[in-house]
Amino acid sequence: MTQSLILKLMVTAKVDWDRRRTDHMQQHSGQHLLSAVLEQEPFGVEIGSWYMGATRSFTESETRQTEKVTDYAESMFQISKQLTALLSGTPETFVENVARLQHQHESCQAMEGDLAGHVATDLGYELASRDTVEPHCECVEG
Repeated sequence: MTQSLILKLMVTAKVDWDRRRTDHMQQHSGQHLLSAVLEQEPFGVEIGSWYMGATRSFTESETRQTEKVTDYAESMFQISKQLTALLSGTPETFVENVARLQHQHESCQAMEGDLAGHVATDLGYELASRDTVEPHCECVEG
């Protein structure tokens, strides 16, 4: 921008949906999912800050990394691949993907208690253990 905005002036903005917007949406959603899962018991990891870059994103925490947390995060990464597929594409395909996810949610039973379990169940996965995910709903493509 080369000049200051004028109060009440009509402006037009164009979002580069195919590049930065979609990537930011996916990274931002993934960070919220990761934080929500890791802040719950049994982990209790408090996320202090996070960074979203053009090619790499990361979170920072004062908690020491353990194998249990690492294994669980890897399971969440596998689920995030499904989220990426749902969130990729144009705004129109995003709406179609959300509608498909809603149908899957209505077709699958939500696992009780575990926040990550609800997300995984919505995607057609059951967390059999902290290091594996297995499809459990016929309406989800493997």
